[in-house]
Amino acid sequence: MKVFVTGRGDRLRYHEIYKGESPVLFIHGLGCSCSSDYPAVVMSSAYPRLKTILVDLMGAGFSDKPTDIDYSGSGLVEILTEFVNSWGDLNFSIFAHSAGALVALELAERMADRVDSLILCEPGINKYGAEFLSGIVSMTMDEFVATGFKKTVGQLSDDANDSWLGSFSIYSPYAIYQWAQSVVIEDRLAWAPKFKLLKTKQKGVIISDKTAGGDFSFFTRRLQELSATRLLN
Repeated sequence: MKVFVTGRGDRLRYHEIYKGESPVLFIHGLGCSCSSDYPAVVMSSAYPRLKTILVDLMGAGFSDKPTDIDYSGSGLVEILTEFVNSWGDLNFSIFAHSAGALVALELAERMADRVDSLILCEPGINKYGAEFLSGIVSMTMDEFVATGFKKTVGQLSDDANDSWLGSFSIYSPYAIYQWAQSVVIEDRLAWAPKFKLLKTKQKGVIISDKTAGGDFSFFTRRLQELSATRLLN
């Protein structure tokens, strides 16, 4: 993996795949990591061979896990802004999933003149995620770090949520708590009006055909209300 060192000395680790001038930056969801979730996607024969950056957000995956930084959505955007600015003045595109979409939207708003395309995959959090994160933030951060994180990992194991369990279990509990808190405060619907107003050359939303029926209807109704640019499923 490649390494970007922030101004304060923390290490952000990422894969850089394929060649090209304008990269696609992948932003994973809460409790996930690009290094575990997306290599199979970008190596698929269906994926266009675009220069791709698979970054593990600070606190996630192989990136550093300091205990004294701001892990809120806005704090993560600050780190990503520093990372992207290290590329010079290159334009880029963003693919983001779940809670990562909230980070992506703020980053795209901040760097609108450089973002060519924005694709959000099942943006925000679904009903399961909202209930799950509400349980986390019902504790104080000290409580979550001391005992809550271990219990939450156990809950994921009991739920047989293997797709989330692996990357979640090695996540910084400080990062989990602070990002969860900012997502709950911001609200699961907050991405939609921001998406509508965002000025990028291209933008779209992907909804999996495996999305639970209630959540699928929720996404489609919300996007139809907003007359979103594109709806892909």
